[in-house]
Amino acid sequence: MTEDSVRHVPTADELIERAKELPSADDPIIIIARGQAVPWGRTGSRVIQPRGGGKPFATKFTPKKTRNFQAYVQYLANEARKSRGRFEGPVALAVFVEIEPPKSWSVLKVSKALNGEVLPTGRPDADNVLKSCLDACNKILFRDDSFVVDTSARKRYGREHKAVIIVRPVKGETAQR
Repeated sequence: MTEDSVRHVPTADELIERAKELPSADDPIIIIARGQAVPWGRTGSRVIQPRGGGKPFATKFTPKKTRNFQAYVQYLANEARKSRGRFEGPVALAVFVEIEPPKSWSVLKVSKALNGEVLPTGRPDADNVLKSCLDACNKILFRDDSFVVDTSARKRYGREHKAVIIVRPVKGETAQR
């Protein structure tokens, strides 16, 4: 395999550098959530039987792993926001998910995965990680999720598990209802 035959797939760190160069009135907010990204979990439900009698009722809940990941992203978003405040107008949100290749893979297959020749088609689903990150950043980095006008999600193999979240303002007027 020659060097020319291997296409270069940018890493999350290279994408962060590119994001910093985007033409914008304001700099983007970049969050790096280290560890495994957790997709938006399907809401569960359970029946609660009140103590001392009473009529049972159903309640819905978000899975614990999803709640914990979102709390972590919210913490990072609050830290990132301290220096600049939140965006009040339309924004673009991009999520880049990096997944470590399995330990059982050969050195050759890991090398191919890190070069973008092998793509992660398993879980977590990129769109569900995007939803989880969007919900975690809502009302912290931008006024409301309705102000997110552009989204993108990308999932690749990387040297460590992480999710890179980039929020940047989009120039344009806000339509009033």
